[in-house]
Amino acid sequence: MIADSSTHEDYPDDNSMIILMDKKRVVYPECGSITEHELLIKVFNQEGIEKFQEYGIGYNSYKQRLVIEEGVVIKQDGSRIQGDKNRNQVVFKTLEPDDVIYLKWKLEDYQSGDMLGHFWDVESLSYPIPVQTVRYSLLVPKQIEFQYKTMNIDLKPKITEIEENMLYSWQTNNEDAIEQEYQMPNSKDVGKVLFVSSIPDWQYIADWYKKIATTKTKSSYEITEVVNSLFVDEPDLDQKEKVKRIYEYIIENITYSSVSFRQSAYVPQKARDVLVNRLGDCKDVSALSIAMLKEIGVNAYFVLADTYDYALNKNQLPSIAAFTHCIVAVETDEGLRYLDHTAQNYDYSTIPSSMIDGCCLLIMENQNELIFLPSEYSNTTDVIRYSNMKILSDKSVLINKKSIKTGDLAAGMRRSYRYKNQKKREKRLTEILANEFPAVKLEKLIMNDFDKLTHEVHYEYEYSVEDYITTAGEFYFLKIPWADNKEPSKAISYETREYPIIRWNYANHCREEMIIEIPNDLKPVDLQNKYEFTSFAGEYSLTLQFDGKNLKCTRFLNRKETDIPIDKYKEFKEFYSNIVNIDKMQILLEKK
Repeated sequence: MIADSSTHEDYPDDNSMIILMDKKRVVYPECGSITEHELLIKVFNQEGIEKFQEYGIGYNSYKQRLVIEEGVVIKQDGSRIQGDKNRNQVVFKTLEPDDVIYLKWKLEDYQSGDMLGHFWDVESLSYPIPVQTVRYSLLVPKQIEFQYKTMNIDLKPKITEIEENMLYSWQTNNEDAIEQEYQMPNSKDVGKVLFVSSIPDWQYIADWYKKIATTKTKSSYEITEVVNSLFVDEPDLDQKEKVKRIYEYIIENITYSSVSFRQSAYVPQKARDVLVNRLGDCKDVSALSIAMLKEIGVNAYFVLADTYDYALNKNQLPSIAAFTHCIVAVETDEGLRYLDHTAQNYDYSTIPSSMIDGCCLLIMENQNELIFLPSEYSNTTDVIRYSNMKILSDKSVLINKKSIKTGDLAAGMRRSYRYKNQKKREKRLTEILANEFPAVKLEKLIMNDFDKLTHEVHYEYEYSVEDYITTAGEFYFLKIPWADNKEPSKAISYETREYPIIRWNYANHCREEMIIEIPNDLKPVDLQNKYEFTSFAGEYSLTLQFDGKNLKCTRFLNRKETDIPIDKYKEFKEFYSNIVNIDKMQILLEKK
């Protein structure tokens, strides 16, 4: 296969290629399974060497045993150099262009309980680099039932009867690389994928997880005591306020921790242990939340979840592999409310945007399908700014900004500044401003109430910039210092795109009003009062009004769509480019 493999001349735009990706899974009547993997990768250049010099084999250490049988570099003369192996890592030494990496490993699966005897796989059939051969084979006893389906490819298995077993084999050849584009969806959403699962439906997983996790949500003396202490001063709070206080207690007092010898793969720790130790991963803090909410008569449920960037999983067959996270669904007077108790710095009303569109499975009765959290489960992310700018006699400027941020952006501000003292806060903001204004000096910074988990954060800062106004003869050029101006993006650098753009703008709404005090001896030249651009993706407007002394500038950007489909890419590209051009526009001033 190595001798017959393609060369860099065949794929001049790629740094490497997969010669063989072969996976063979044997399922035994006794319910266990063993999977053998073989992998051949040829590196073409230094970029490929850096990409594959260290290779990590992914596996679940709680439920699988890994045996690496071979890890070598095969040189062009046929000689072999052993790689250094440590646990699931292999380091390949003396790797050179046109060398081949060969890996062979086995994984033994040990499921238990209701998952005993079940298996599942999500196999990519195409990759970000070219592939010569991808093969997945499954040897399974005749009496064991399972499902399979493919995504973005119509591929039927070759089926062979071997004594008391059936052998299923899927193979593709000569697959081109998945074209990589900036802000594209996950490769598992756009690539060719094979799904295999013996789990009958999603309700089976919900029932299984309920059985192994619910016992960990029992109350204890410590839990009762903490819950009572939260309401001792205000026992008559309504349900929403009580749920909110419990959420905030967990967010503020339980530290996120996921260490293999402390946390298991699926089973949460006892709620009492999470509370006492003040440590836990996502499923641990979810168990604590459910236990604490029981104390006030509110029902809550585990929710197995995944964030949108891990893949939307909309074609996934039932399997545990669909989930990397755990949150909570709470029964409230307004219906189910979803809470992420690992979302430190987020207020009660805001789910992180990474969860929006992510797949979720409610661990409760009659839940035989995935849900995908819509945006209404979280408050909007907005930016509102009120700014003033003075042009000084030496053509430097003094700029003051009062800002309000909500949602994700409020949480981001807390994450960046909350636990820093004033000196470190000023240092961080100065570094950010210096990216745009090299000769900047921070004059003032006020950040109040950053310790409170409110939906909004308010802050004010003032800075000066030397030599900000540029001159050309009798004319002066003034660039409006927008805080949220759009910069050129790699996402729209392509003539056409193969894949959609995801999450093109971080905020739902962005508005800034700025008053610029123009010196008495200057006036704007050829001032256009309004610029407006509208598309399916959003709305943008900029208005400029000069009253003889002050120039009032108002910038507004409203996002209507989060993702950009490929058939509307050209329209979006024009819309976005117009915003960039207007945001960097300079005002021309002249002597009166």
